[in-house]
Amino acid sequence: MDPVRNPYAPGAGQRPPELAGRDRELEVFDVVLERVAHTRPERSLVLTGLRGVGKTVLLNSLRSQAITRLWGTGKIEARPDQPMRRPLSAALHMAIRELAPRHRAPDRIDDFLAVLKAFALRSNPGNAKLRERWQPGIDVPAASGRADSGDIEIDLVELFTDAAAIATDVGTGIALFIDEMQDLSADDVSALCAACHELSQLGAPLIVVGAGLPHLPAVLSAAKSYSERLFRYQRIDRLDRISADQALCAPALREGVEYEAKALDALYEASTRTSCRRTGRRPGTTPLAPRSAPPTYGSAHPRPRRSWRSGSSDRGTSGRLRPNGSTCARWPRCPQWTPRARRWRRPTSPRRSTAARPRCPRPGTP
Repeated sequence: MDPVRNPYAPGAGQRPPELAGRDRELEVFDVVLERVAHTRPERSLVLTGLRGVGKTVLLNSLRSQAITRLWGTGKIEARPDQPMRRPLSAALHMAIRELAPRHRAPDRIDDFLAVLKAFALRSNPGNAKLRERWQPGIDVPAASGRADSGDIEIDLVELFTDAAAIATDVGTGIALFIDEMQDLSADDVSALCAACHELSQLGAPLIVVGAGLPHLPAVLSAAKSYSERLFRYQRIDRLDRISADQALCAPALREGVEYEAKALDALYEASTRTSCRRTGRRPGTTPLAPRSAPPTYGSAHPRPRRSWRSGSSDRGTSGRLRPNGSTCARWPRCPQWTPRARRWRRPTSPRRSTAARPRCPRPGTP
């Protein structure tokens, strides 16, 4: 194969030459944009999946879709050793700059930027010297008394409310994209859920689109119990056979090359066999994508328990997705979740006996 004309270039976050098998996710996000544009209530989105299945690529595609609709957008990548205040203020500043040329009242933009600067400056330690204080690139004086209390939950609710008001004036919306969302600290996750909850009650045109590993629903549920109804969860899984063939054949056809049926069969079988042998899980996507790896857990969150509702071996899954996109991650906190119930509800191996087991005992039974 000519190394220059080779259309396949797998990498971390690199868009493949053919984005196959993700039409459903793109259509769902298109419906979200349309509903928000018509002032209909809608939930934010959360994409979950193993490493290498294409979450970052899909997140960038959704952002491009929002930009096409003239939305203000910003994106951050969460890190376990960095608070959310600084990168989120930079992403929101970028989104407001995209909306500012279409706003009829420049004073309103300046007022919001003053609030945004006050929110960003609270990331500096109180005992920091003047030359060590971080300054955001906002050329307006910082406001006082709005989004500067130091409590990230209170400040984020006020900041998102003011940002949504700017988007309402323009007649569009704001979308914030957060990659590696499971790496946020517990306080930041709680603040983000509280802010999204407030926006959903107001019907404000600001949504958050997050992406993370399969245990992200458990992280959100540990922060706020209502998060399972606050977000629309979408599991990004392996490509089916038709989509995998399309991801291989479409780039080759543009170069005037065709695959034989036996070659496609061999590639798909090799992908399935290799991925299952390395990880003990189902295969990731196609041989072109990075192989799936076990999820890693940050120090800010405890390792979630294995889901007893699912018989799969995805260790990070702590909630089963429902048809409406919600997830139930509160089973471990139910009164019926006794040690005896946990012992009997543990997923069984195919080699184990599948004999009938007793039902989950009621509270108070021995």
